[in-house]
Formats: sequence, C-alpha cells, structure tokens
Amino acid sequence: GINDVLQVVGNDIADNEFHFMVFDRWGEKIFDTTDRNQGWDGKLNGKVVKNGVYTWMLRAQSVYTDVNHDLIGHVTVVR
Repeated sequence: GINDVLQVVGNDIADNEFHFMVFDRWGEKIFDTTDRNQGWDGKLNGKVVKNGVYTWMLRAQSVYTDVNHDLIGHVTVVR
C-alpha cells in the first residue's frame, strides 16, 4: 500500500508537453503516457513485473519558463 505507483508530481509541469516512459533492462518500453495524472503501477499487460531496476524517462516543459527538460532515472521494483 506504499509507493504502489510511480508518478511525476510537481507544480511547474505543462500539461501539453509531458511524456513519461518506463523501460525494462533490455530497453523495451513497458509504460508510456502523455497524461501527467497517470502513473506506472509496476505492471506490464496487466501482470506484475519482476523485481529489478527499471529506467524511466521524462520529457516535460516548465510552465514558468517554457523550457523543455529531458530527465532520466531509475526505479527499483521490490515486492
């Protein structure tokens, strides 16, 4: 019941320039959204993914400066 969804949160994120993706260790895209209210629940095709490290990528635009930001990070799934 804690940290069940990986979601982007912030007040300087434009709705029209938002793209959030999650990839597995082989680089296959397993989650993709342009809806900033949608997060990844740790599932692929309705099935829970294996424990491990997954890469996320975010392309977002600042509401205040209109600057695009490309961010990359990792998340570890442990159940």
